[in-house]
Formats: sequence, C-alpha cells, structure tokens
Amino acid sequence: MDNTVLRNYQTNVKKLHHGKTSFAYNPDELKDILYLDLPDVIATSGTPEKPLFSIEFCGQKPVGFNIHQRFARAVASADFKIPFAYVFPERAWVIRKGSKRWDYVDPRIYMAMLNATQFHSVPILAFNWVTHKKSTNDGKILVDKNPKYRGVLPPSNDAEMQSLFDFLDIVIDNFLRNRKTTDLVSYPNVMKINRSMWAKFSGRGGDPGPPGSCKIIASGKLRDYIESNTGLNLTKRFKHDPPPEILNTRKESFVFATSVKKYRADPYTGLLPVLDYCYCRTGQSIRDRYRNLILHFTQISFNDVRAQCARYHQKDCALREDYKGVDRFLSLHLREGCKFTKPKELRIYFYFADVVIFKDTVLY
Repeated sequence: MDNTVLRNYQTNVKKLHHGKTSFAYNPDELKDILYLDLPDVIATSGTPEKPLFSIEFCGQKPVGFNIHQRFARAVASADFKIPFAYVFPERAWVIRKGSKRWDYVDPRIYMAMLNATQFHSVPILAFNWVTHKKSTNDGKILVDKNPKYRGVLPPSNDAEMQSLFDFLDIVIDNFLRNRKTTDLVSYPNVMKINRSMWAKFSGRGGDPGPPGSCKIIASGKLRDYIESNTGLNLTKRFKHDPPPEILNTRKESFVFATSVKKYRADPYTGLLPVLDYCYCRTGQSIRDRYRNLILHFTQISFNDVRAQCARYHQKDCALREDYKGVDRFLSLHLREGCKFTKPKELRIYFYFADVVIFKDTVLY
C-alpha cells in the first residue's frame, strides 16, 4: 500500500479465511474468486466489497512446473473480470548432482497468461521477482530490506515492482472513474507490460509445444484410448450414461497423462489450467474449447478419490450427520453445497477437465 495511491486513503488489512469452517466468514463477493484457489492479496472497496485486483507472490525457484501451480488463482480472477498480477522469479541458479546452471521459467506460463488476458479482456500480468545476478549467491531471490515487510516481498525499488505499482495505480484510478475493468487492457502502460510479457515469451523460444506427458489424439479415438488404458468396455456404460455431446463436436482431444501414484494437488492443479489456456481454450468459458481436455491418472484407482471424498464428508462437511453447529458454515453448505470447502484437487480437476481417467474407471 505504501507504494501505490492507496497510501492516500484509509485502508484496512484483513486476513482471508481459508480454514474449512472459517471460509464461510469471507464476504460473499470474494467467495467465487476463492473457489479455485486462494491468492495472496485481494484488494476491495466498500461494503459490500467490490474486488479491485488480486496479487500472487511466488518465491519458489522456477524449476519444472513450480510457477504453474498457482495459475488457477489467475483464472479465478479472470473469470470475474478482476485484474491479476503474478510476481515470480524468471530464473534461479540450480545445483543438481553433477551440474550447476541457471534455470529459467517455462515460457508456457507467459503463453497462458497472455491468452487469459485476450480471452477474458482483463489484464492478467506477470512481473519478475528479481534474483541475485551472480551464481556465487546461488541466484536467490532478493527481498525488500524494509523490516516492515519481514523479508518476504520483492525489493520495492526494483524496476519490475515499480511497474507493478504503476499497474495497480491504473487499476485504482480506473475504478474511481467508474470505468469497466475491460477498459484496462487498452491503457498504454498496461499494453507496455503486455508487450514485455510477449518479449519474455519469445526470448525463451516461444511455445515449446505440449510437455512430453501430453498427446493430442483424434476425438474419434478417445473411446479406444480409454478402453485400451483401463481395460473397460464402455459399450454398456454409454447406453445408459452417454458422454456429453460436446465431446464429439471437437475434432481433437488433448490428453495430459501423469504417472503420479498419490492423488494430490500440486503442481497439477495449476498445470492443468495452464495446458487448457495454452492448447485447448478459445474463450472465457470451459466450454469455449477447440480441443477436449483429458486428465489421465495412469497409476491411481478411483477408490483413492472415493476415499478422499468419504473422509471429507465424514469429517469436514457441514451436512454430515454428526455436525452439531448451527452457524454460517452450515448455511453456506445449505446454499452452495460443498463447492467451496471440498479439497482443492477435487474442485480444480473436475472443474477444468472434460474427462478424468483413472486406471479403473472414467468420469465425464
């Protein structure tokens, strides 16, 4: 706040509620944004709260898909026309067995954010968290020396952070002028940041194509793919439970297969929407795709997911038989069901994927 025009206004800082039962105490206007995942910062104005922008800070090294795993938070903001800023290091010095080198962020994150900006007509922007320039310092991220920030934020005097502050000021000014957030994409300084992202994307070689764990198949071959990988015979299933017709209207299907042996969230809950925005999407909605998005857990039985669902409903759901509270947590479930409070991997996988394949079943 000290580095933006917010310093000229009376502001309050409140923690978002992300506990299972406390989630119900978040303002209604924020719950939808938090449906997919929880960003670090959401700025609002007034009561009821009007969201102005969201920010995510990621200090992890840009190795593998570390940076991708937060992307669902960007999508949630984009879905509701909320400008989003993602701050992450573009490179880091990485020491592995027998090698030392600079690792750079996978360019697909820029591709996904640029496409999100285009599809949703709202700025979804990336900013570099500056690192030490010399490998002798292990290429670690730099942090602001002001003790007020407790060593967890990027240096405020860095050029990228100055660009971030300028962007936030533009968003606030746009709000105070009662303009639409969709107007922001044509602001000169926002367009400049967008061009910078394109330059970074191109500088990293542009689109490297789908990861090795992915393949594109003809949608007419999707049934064969499912049956050959699961041993299922889908003839009887399709008679009483036919797949959605929209699957057949798309000529191709994008299959992301993972051999992970435990049903878990990171990094796949972020990688899946990145792949969606890079290789499947044509617009704002999950229905706006030219390819079906298929998630395939090759080593996981559906019983693992069923067990997680059972644990949630037995221990955490307000609609379980032994829940004694008469409170906002119960009211939330009576209005919305479990959509906000069930585990992240249940929310995100089944929100984005058209089809989820396990080694013994398929869901669509």
